[in-house]
Amino acid sequence: FMGTSRSPGLGRHPYEADEAYKAALDLYSKKDMEEALNHIAQALKLHPYHAEYHATQGFFYLEHGARDKAAAAFAEALKHNQYEMMAHYGLGVLAYKTQDWPTAVQHFNLAHMIAPNRAETLYYLALAQRQSGQTPAALTSMQKALALYDKIPEAKKQARDARAWIADWERPKLPMPR
Repeated sequence: FMGTSRSPGLGRHPYEADEAYKAALDLYSKKDMEEALNHIAQALKLHPYHAEYHATQGFFYLEHGARDKAAAAFAEALKHNQYEMMAHYGLGVLAYKTQDWPTAVQHFNLAHMIAPNRAETLYYLALAQRQSGQTPAALTSMQKALALYDKIPEAKKQARDARAWIADWERPKLPMPR
């Protein structure tokens, strides 16, 4: 009957995969990274074509310091859904950490286009734009990030940091003395 049918290509019933995914997120929130990784792997075994699960696995690997595994998981997510925001954000973070500014800008920009109301994406997009020599674009992105951070009561520190960057980037640069 319907409740036990298994669709080819989906692995087991997606409900089981979703339960493993939710457990992985809960374990991650409790700082149990090993078990979170085990549960997201279980979710992927049950539902291997779910881009969000791959992106989440990539995020867990990124947090765990396993950059190569993170990059592979993000790339796999994008194979299944080129609009997976977390995969683009994660690839942006990886590029940022290696100072590959053009790639960071590209992925943060795509992540922002997919989910335009994420302050953190705009914040890192601005920093990568600035490093790429795109100061006017960086200033605009940081101002947008600040506007979003100002709406989040628990983001006071991030808003302060954004204000400091804006003030620095708006400050006229004096010529170096000869």
